[in-house]
Amino acid sequence: MLCDTCEPMFPVLSFLPCAGLDQMLDRNCIDDLTLFYQLLARVHHGLKELCTSLAAYIKVLHVWWLDSGAHNL
Repeated sequence: MLCDTCEPMFPVLSFLPCAGLDQMLDRNCIDDLTLFYQLLARVHHGLKELCTSLAAYIKVLHVWWLDSGAHNL
């Protein structure tokens, strides 16, 4: 767990999961995703940020799926 004095340094974390998460999910990089999860689990609010980013990814994927007509197959 991070000390209280370190916590103000990590608002930057809010963009980190999005930076490469989409690419790792698209490429099905299970080992990289596992390491990413383990890393974020050690950071204050890391898993919350990961969950938020994953939800955003799913929303974008769902919109693409609807727009592409893939649901009509």
